[in-house]
Amino acid sequence: MVKGEFDGDGVYNQDLTERALLIEFGGVDNDLTELYNSAEALADVFSEYYWGESEI
Repeated sequence: MVKGEFDGDGVYNQDLTERALLIEFGGVDNDLTELYNSAEALADVFSEYYWGESEI
C-alpha cells in the first residue's frame, strides 16, 4: 500500500529524503520467532542486493 503525505498519517520520515524506504512486516498474530525469521530473510536478500551479489 502506498500512501502519500495527504492520505492520513502517511508520512514516516520518508519526506526527509528522496531515497528513504520504510519496510514493515509482521502483525498482531505473529510471534517473536516469526518476526525474527522475517527480519533475517529480509536482511539476507537486502544484503545480497546491496553488496551486488544478486540482481533483483
